[in-house]
Amino acid sequence: PLTVTLQKVDWADSNAKKKANSSKNKGKAKKTSGSGHKQSNSKGAVKTVTTKPGDTYYKFSQKYNVSVAQLRKWNKYSDRSIPVGVKVRIK
Repeated sequence: PLTVTLQKVDWADSNAKKKANSSKNKGKAKKTSGSGHKQSNSKGAVKTVTTKPGDTYYKFSQKYNVSVAQLRKWNKYSDRSIPVGVKVRIK
């Protein structure tokens, strides 16, 4: 027979990493939520977003008011294979 005695239990805080990172980023601009963040703030400049799982040209066309055909021209990815984590031009 084997006997095990539990001495101490430590629970991992799922927010520990977020809290540590938030203290490091004081004074820095926050990233916007959604599909990604804008790369440029100047008017008329090229803007990109970083893709996330489930992103499609159609979703980008609806969100940023640009045609799917134009998104296809600007980006080298086919409709069915936009990789996750890449930057896609939206303007």
